[in-house]
Amino acid sequence: MIVCLCFLLLAGCGKKGNPTMKSFEKPAPVTQILAVHRDGKVIISWSYPKQGKITVKGFYIERAEGLSPFENVGFVKGDVTSYTDESFTAGKEYIYKIRVKSTRDILSDDSAELDVNPVKMPEPPKRLAYRLTDDEIKIEWDAIPNATYNIYRSAEKGKYSGAPLNAVPLDKPFFTDQIVTAKPVFYAVRLEVRSNIRNEGELSAELEVDPRTFVPVRPVDLRYVRSEGKGYLSWKGNAEAWITGYRVYRKTAPAEYLPVAVVAVPVYVDETPVTAPTAYYVTTLGPASESAPSETMSVNP
Repeated sequence: MIVCLCFLLLAGCGKKGNPTMKSFEKPAPVTQILAVHRDGKVIISWSYPKQGKITVKGFYIERAEGLSPFENVGFVKGDVTSYTDESFTAGKEYIYKIRVKSTRDILSDDSAELDVNPVKMPEPPKRLAYRLTDDEIKIEWDAIPNATYNIYRSAEKGKYSGAPLNAVPLDKPFFTDQIVTAKPVFYAVRLEVRSNIRNEGELSAELEVDPRTFVPVRPVDLRYVRSEGKGYLSWKGNAEAWITGYRVYRKTAPAEYLPVAVVAVPVYVDETPVTAPTAYYVTTLGPASESAPSETMSVNP
């Protein structure tokens, strides 16, 4: 029995092995670092393999000014991959690098160094305005010599993400966007200046685009045809892609005009027999506002 017990104990020890050896290894270094200078802050960001985060306690951010030695300026936890530096001076040169700290307090090798030269930014663009077309919205602002721009859109006033609408910086002071009719949207513009990083200035004053203020063009070219006891009223359809339909008004003398139908297409079939002088007009419906009335169409019995 003693021999059997010894055998079982040895077998059990053999199954365990050494599962913690990997946790004592030096973590892999950060391989790519990016920086953007925006709103008086230098935002350093990096990527790190997901599988490595299991053993990562955090990241040390180190910075050197000019030829000075590196100093630790911050530490973030292992699930964070960005750091915001606010203690710098525009016009000076800085070098950043990152070291990974494992849960066993083992440090990685240094990352590649990132040169950062934040520049002083001009005043933001002024006088944003928009113009509505049939299927787009065109946003414009005052030009600034030799400037490039980034434009931002938000569904919430005053809150913008870090990603602009434009894929590359705009070299002209205008941008064309799709029309949003469900609710108001907000736009703001930043100047961009390239040094060895992307530098963005302050947000411009905000431009609100409220679809409740969109007023469509009134319908034109009303026509009326009577056939088999029904009246067919038609008109030229509007070109605006953002309209929601048409409202038809009718009056039989001496009554007032009353709305009788809302239609999605520029045709209305009136099945009420015309037994007295009758007149029609039509309006176009926007997201919230109604156009001016069309010309009237009079029909006799």
